[in-house]
This record gives sequence, C-alpha cells and structure tokens, in this order.
Amino acid sequence: MSGDGCSNVCVTEFCSDTIVQAGIGEQCDDGNLTNNDGCSSSCQDEICGDSIQQTSEQCDDGNLTNNDGCSSSCQDEICGDSIQQTSEQCDDGNVVDGDGCTSACILEICSDSIVQAGLGEECDDGNLTNNDGCSSICLNEICSDNVVQTSEECDDGNLVNEDGCSAICVDEFCGDSVLQAGLSEECDDGNVTNGDGCSNLCAIEGPVPVPSFSGYTLAVLVMMMMGVGAGFVLQLRRRSV
Repeated sequence: MSGDGCSNVCVTEFCSDTIVQAGIGEQCDDGNLTNNDGCSSSCQDEICGDSIQQTSEQCDDGNLTNNDGCSSSCQDEICGDSIQQTSEQCDDGNVVDGDGCTSACILEICSDSIVQAGLGEECDDGNLTNNDGCSSICLNEICSDNVVQTSEECDDGNLVNEDGCSAICVDEFCGDSVLQAGLSEECDDGNVTNGDGCSNLCAIEGPVPVPSFSGYTLAVLVMMMMGVGAGFVLQLRRRSV
C-alpha cells in the first residue's frame, strides 16, 4: 500500500522522491531537501504564516494578520513603508521630518508645538488661537503683517511712521499730541479745539486780528465815550446835592 513509507511495489517512500506522500505527512515533494524553495527539507509547504522565516520573507509571525508588525505577506510593517498601519497617523514612505509626516509616522500639523519650517511655519505654540503671538496658521503675529491684532489699533503692513498707522501699530491722527509732518500737520496740541493756536485740523492759527477804525468811526466812538462819561459825572453831582 502506498503512502505508508513503503510503496505498493516495495520501494521506500521518503521526502525528496518527488512523490507527495500524504500518508507520511508530506505536503509537497520537489525532489530535493532544500529549504526556501517553496517546499522544505521536510516536505512541508513553505508559506507566509508558517512561523518559519524564509529568505523571501522579512518576517513570519505565524499568521496572516496585518497591523501586528508583520504583514499578511510576511513583510515588516514599519514607519516609512508607505503603508499606514493602525498605529500610525501617516506614512509617506520615508523617515524624514518636516514634510508633513514625522520619522515616527506622526502627522506634523500647526498646533503640535513643533515648528515645521519645511511646512512654512514660523511658530507653533500648541494651539490654533489667534492674537496670542502665533496665529492659527502658525505665522508670527507682528506689527506690519497686515493683520490687526486685538492689541493693535491698526496694521498697514509696514513699520513706517506718519502714514496714518505708526511703527507700533497705533493710529496717527490730529489730536494725538504727536506732530505728523507726513500727515501734513503743522501742529498738534492734543485736542481738536479751534482758537487755541492749533486748529482742529492741526494747522497753526495766527494772532487774532485787531479791528481797524476809520477816522470818522473813531471820532464817533470818542464822543460816545465822552458822552457816557459826562452823564456819569452829572449823576454823581445830583446825588451829592
């Protein structure tokens, strides 16, 4: 009877005789006793998942499950293999930092407290809040960035004075006690009141003109003043009588 170690023609049955003897536990028989050719030296199928690492395999953990360090095709599951495992946030096929996915396969994002210059970040304070010095897109919040922060009155994108917004992002206007020649101010006395030497438009106000009188008008005024004076003297005399 074949398959029991001795064939029906009384020939010894053994691994590598090119006859698969299921009765003696063979799964294969490729006519040799060489491992790593698909049929082992004990005539067992060499497959991924058999817990034996063949030369064509990077690993073999005895199963065909992914995401456990050894894939279903017996390849090492590592950061940088372009396959995102459940333990990875990303996998871009390399182990380079600063490209959106770290060398540990963690996403690089604004607010992760790591400044990624390669991603265009100027700062990263660990949050996505504006008006705290680092914006929600990880750019420095400074005077002259064209964005008015809560601590700024204005921001015109430069650090130039006398253009309406100062170098410290404070509004420049008539009445702020700062003489702005660039805003055509001749004076600035800290108010917008006229008649105090500096007008509400910050223009110098000249001296108040003294009215001029013609000779006739002046004579009339003198006579009126004399008449008023004479009447006053007459009243005093009457009271004293």
